[in-house]
Amino acid sequence: MREQWDGGEWEVHCCALLGIKHGDDVQIIPARVDGDGGLEAYRLDDGIVYQCYAPEDSYTVASQTDSQKGKIRDDIAKLVTKPAETMKLLGADYKIRRWVLLTPEYDDKELIKYARYKSKKIRDLNPRPPWCHDDFQIIISNDSELFAAQLATMNGMSAGSIRVHVPDPPAAEVEFHAKP
Repeated sequence: MREQWDGGEWEVHCCALLGIKHGDDVQIIPARVDGDGGLEAYRLDDGIVYQCYAPEDSYTVASQTDSQKGKIRDDIAKLVTKPAETMKLLGADYKIRRWVLLTPEYDDKELIKYARYKSKKIRDLNPRPPWCHDDFQIIISNDSELFAAQLATMNGMSAGSIRVHVPDPPAAEVEFHAKP
């Protein structure tokens, strides 16, 4: 069974996972004033940035994939059309190697093909955006692929453990079996 995420809930969930995994080596970008500029967070040391996205119209694989492609298109366009703003946010020498779309589910390899296409298109821009690394790639992932150990921590388990809930038996059954 799939869990339906609200966009805000998904963002909070992903940012919590990023915080657990990377601590103070990740910068979360608030979106309340003028949006997040196409970035939810970035790691300070390695050129990896994250954008969280939970499609609200993911009733079919096709609609989910179309929404995810649209998110990539729109947010990468923000970075390309506002390079000075992006560099002010990231820092003058920062180069984005990986732009990671964190989404609850992705089910069609066409999304990955689209990400490869857009990655190359951005690398081939002339002039190339100042934030774009020579090896720039758009990556699609979900929380369980990138944050298995952190999910276990959030759920109060150690990585690799299994949590089993055994309910208490009804009081009437306990009394019945306790009688001599």
